Amino acid sequence: MSTPPGGPPPYDPNQPQDPNQGYGAPPPPPPGGGSYPSYPTDPGSGGYGQPPYDQPQYGGGQPGGGQQTNGLAIASLVTGILGIPLVCCWVGVLLSIAAIVTGFLGKKKADESGGRIGGRGMALAGIILGVIGVVLLIVLIILVAATGSFDYTFDTDSM
Repeated sequence: MSTPPGGPPPYDPNQPQDPNQGYGAPPPPPPGGGSYPSYPTDPGSGGYGQPPYDQPQYGGGQPGGGQQTNGLAIASLVTGILGIPLVCCWVGVLLSIAAIVTGFLGKKKADESGGRIGGRGMALAGIILGVIGVVLLIVLIILVAATGSFDYTFDTDSM
């Protein structure tokens, strides 16, 4: 195998590599002379070193930045979750209604904030859970009326 005059030797994987051309070193010049185009080294220009200043870095944004938590949406979700199992105790009625009201208020607050306040999904989940609680209450009332089990007195004389 012969080396062409004036050019680099052909690549041989069995030969040791030049330590100056490892990772991070600039690539060798292209064959046939010439050079690669030069790229700007300004970090704000969008080169490979760093993204432009407008784009967020991976791993989140500024500490303390981002969306605020919507307290009404959290209250709606919590009261909606608690309202479903407590419907049988009649406390769930109040919690389910509170979930619906705070859910609509929290959803409205999230929509009007222009994206600064999150929690729209939590508010919507609270509304849905509140409606489920009210529907369960209606089903419970229908079942009680259909079975005629309004008598909650206990007979203690039969013991």
